[in-house]
Amino acid sequence: DRAFQCCTADSLELSGKLISIEKRGMNNLLPKHNVSVHVLTRLGDLITNPNWFDYYIEVAEDIFFIGKSFSSKRHSKIKYVGNPKYDALMTRESCISSLGLDSNERYITVFYPEHQFKPQFKMVDLYKKIIDCGYKVLVKNRCITVPSLYEKSPEIEGVVLYDDEQMYPSKSLELMTVSDLSIMFNSAAVEESLYAETPFMNFSKGPPFMPYLYDKSYSENLPSDFNLNLISDHVDRLVSQRPKESIKKVKYSTFACVGNSSETILNYIFK
Repeated sequence: DRAFQCCTADSLELSGKLISIEKRGMNNLLPKHNVSVHVLTRLGDLITNPNWFDYYIEVAEDIFFIGKSFSSKRHSKIKYVGNPKYDALMTRESCISSLGLDSNERYITVFYPEHQFKPQFKMVDLYKKIIDCGYKVLVKNRCITVPSLYEKSPEIEGVVLYDDEQMYPSKSLELMTVSDLSIMFNSAAVEESLYAETPFMNFSKGPPFMPYLYDKSYSENLPSDFNLNLISDHVDRLVSQRPKESIKKVKYSTFACVGNSSETILNYIFK
């Protein structure tokens, strides 16, 4: 992808096997490029971008996708292999160290909402209510947000802000691994929370994104105008249920591959 960004298509000499992530660089391929194309997709590729899907079917030999549960689209080129980002072995201890946190504290991760999904309550008020429940707040920014969502937010003791500094290992997964609960706003991070076996709470004006991942034993969808004075009861319910068995059961039935996705993908490409 970097080569595609730095060079003109005519100057590129490509041959062999080309692995493209989220369609990047594929528009620069020319007939002279003797390559076999293999595509790593994300959720939006097959769910919200139908033109991308048709393009993949036309040009790619393999289309690697997380699992059948996430899309109704079917084709012989689609290989359900999980996601390589989940191959990283994470423990609470290793993530506490990586994130520079205190292992004696308890944490809740909040995924800052996109503008169209912002709730009617103030985010700062949400942080304060979480702190009142006895938790530190880990706020995850969105890597595509420009320039920063936090410029006008006051600094609050007990709140730590994180940006995406690298694609791998996943910052979201690290934060969820150390947290007792994830809070989001119609975010696809429900997928990651399920994989991390962390209960999650969603605020939405209507049905949540990917409702099939929800189960009352480990998740809850609340209205965007929710009364934050009542949130402690909802946090306590999700955390105290310790729903590891139920969330693990859904995890293994949902993901096509739990671990070893990278090896599975390479075996397909170099078969």
